[in-house]
Amino acid sequence: MRRLAVAAALGSLALAAPGDRATATFSGTTLTLRLQYWMTCGRPGAGPVAITLPPGIRVAALRASLNGKAAPVLRSRRTVDVTLPKPPSGPTCMSITLGTLRVALTGLHAKSGRYVTTARVNRHSFTGSFRVR
Repeated sequence: MRRLAVAAALGSLALAAPGDRATATFSGTTLTLRLQYWMTCGRPGAGPVAITLPPGIRVAALRASLNGKAAPVLRSRRTVDVTLPKPPSGPTCMSITLGTLRVALTGLHAKSGRYVTTARVNRHSFTGSFRVR
C-alpha cells in the first residue's frame, strides 16, 4: 500500500513539473500539433484534447487522428474536442516519462499568415504557433 501512495504522489508531482511543450505545423489542409508532456505508461491519459482554433481558420470536412490513428472529433465554433482512447482499467505500470501526443486535424483552410492555437489535455495547457504560406 505504501508503494502505491508514493507512486501516486510522484505521478501528481510529475504532472506539475516543467516539460510541457507544443509544436504546430500547417500543411495543405492539415494542422498537426505535437504535445509533449509527462505521461503514465506512455499513455496520454483521460481526454479529450481540446483545441482552440485561431480566428481566420475555416473548417470544411473535419477529421482527426491521434498518433496516426483516426479519432472521433466534435466541434463547437472554434473549439475542437478530439476523443482520446479510454485509459485501461485495473492496475497499470508506474512508469512516468515525457511522451508525445501527435494530433492532426484535416479539413482546415487558412489564408497566408501567422496563427496561434491552444490545446488542453488533462491538466496540461499548450500554445503553439504556425505559419501558412
